[in-house]
Amino acid sequence: MVKNKNQIGKGYVVGHRSSDISAAKDNELIAVGVNFDFAQGDELKQADFVVNNFKEILELV
Repeated sequence: MVKNKNQIGKGYVVGHRSSDISAAKDNELIAVGVNFDFAQGDELKQADFVVNNFKEILELV
């Protein structure tokens, strides 16, 4: 809904749970898994990219 309402064609979803990764994939966005806080390795496997700190996200965009 947010993607359509704001006419977003390309973008990223950054998160640490499988629901974040699924939301990105379901909406044809790039999934960035963050490997800290409550992240679990098996949940991050489906992400397009996995980062270990926020600075690494800047290198992707």
